[in-house]
Amino acid sequence: VAVVELAHFQAKGVRAIDHFGGVLLLADEMGLGKTIQVLAWLKKHPEQRPAIISAPAHLTHHWKDEAKEKFGLRTAVLSGLNAKPLDMSVTPSILIVSQDVLSTITKKLEGGKKKTYKGWADILKSVNPKVVIWDEAHNYKNRHAKRTKSLRKLAYSAPKRIAISGTPLTNRPADLWPTLNMLWPQHFPSFFSFALRYCKAVKMPWGWDYRGASHLGELHNRLKGLGMLRRLKANVLSELPPKRRTVIPIDIPMDEYNRVANDFVNWLQEKGKEATKAAKMTQLGYLKRIAAQAKMPAVIEWIDNYLESTEDKLAVYGIHKDIIRHGLYERYKKIAVLIDGDVPQGAHRQALVKRFQTDKRKRLFFGNLIAAGTGITIVAAPVLLTVELDWVPANHTQVEDRIHRIGQSKHTEMVYPVARGTIEELLCKIIQTKQKISSTVLDGVSQRTGDIDIFDQLVKQVTEQFKRQKASRTTQPTNGS
Repeated sequence: VAVVELAHFQAKGVRAIDHFGGVLLLADEMGLGKTIQVLAWLKKHPEQRPAIISAPAHLTHHWKDEAKEKFGLRTAVLSGLNAKPLDMSVTPSILIVSQDVLSTITKKLEGGKKKTYKGWADILKSVNPKVVIWDEAHNYKNRHAKRTKSLRKLAYSAPKRIAISGTPLTNRPADLWPTLNMLWPQHFPSFFSFALRYCKAVKMPWGWDYRGASHLGELHNRLKGLGMLRRLKANVLSELPPKRRTVIPIDIPMDEYNRVANDFVNWLQEKGKEATKAAKMTQLGYLKRIAAQAKMPAVIEWIDNYLESTEDKLAVYGIHKDIIRHGLYERYKKIAVLIDGDVPQGAHRQALVKRFQTDKRKRLFFGNLIAAGTGITIVAAPVLLTVELDWVPANHTQVEDRIHRIGQSKHTEMVYPVARGTIEELLCKIIQTKQKISSTVLDGVSQRTGDIDIFDQLVKQVTEQFKRQKASRTTQPTNGS
């Protein structure tokens, strides 16, 4: 069973969870491996089962993959509404659930009818969890929200509780109270008493105003004493690799993708050997585009979380105009700059780069993989988010070098959100293999792997993937877990 080697500060994080009795607010800055630290603690303590992990929908399978690949831990991702009882004799004892399906919700159907879907909170509480972990804890800042109330009910049922957030305090101390109450209810039992002390609460004609802040130094010291662990990248730079790649698996609605994949497989069977490489590339490109479009809600959620959890800038790269310009830039244009094929070469592009580099208000850089893949330096961003994959691995390396170069004062992270069960997942693996080949040639890194014809490989793998999924859909019953 593979176990990842922890950096010194990460091992210290695992010890901190033990030191505080399994009740901790892990508030390390983004990119320091909070997921790894918590999973290492779960690996160290197999007696702490069942364990419940609540995470944003786009991160549930990231947790699952990290648990399996780096620690050999078996997990189950609970998805869908209308939660059903769990048989813990056959279900893995580490359960991962999306924040969105914790609470019971009511949806309007056609014709004005309503249907109520039961959330997972009560089912998970009934398994008597030993530990409850909630990722991106700042998502629970609204103490009146259904998801917060559902998590509170679940968290109170477990003796060990771990909250994770790069920035648990997003705007004001009032936002922090729900997480503090779930971690240490005996110390923060009442929101009103907390607000009077730390939110500079003011009685207004329409009610109380809790938007202020007071006694923050005292609050910080209280949290450190109770169990808050906060490290910054600047504190641990010597322990971080200079460049890291992270693949985040994303679940997408598969109906449209499966329809297009079915059309492709049928087309391939009809054409046979008459199908040219150019025609295959066109068909695969359309399939890839469908997968990218389907994951955009998760990508937007990731960007929003990034903007909330750090003050750093972010570079976002893609390929198609409807995704990078219309789908993303238009949403964030007040705080963003864009360079794609429509932006003229020369002084105008350099002015946009300079603005991103120097203007604190411009936190996002959106670029086309080809048009903005060379000739610019955007080291103001320590993180690169690539939302569409290119056929050529070298193009990704070129884009990574826009932020990972001389002048970058921070360690860099390359994030690749990939739609699960699609051509993106297959292409990502091929690109990684290609990059190993490139490392062998350019850097002398020993990797035993042969050359690959990317399109022939993809055609074969997409066909096999679709046939497996089709067979699975027709032979296996659907259930909520």
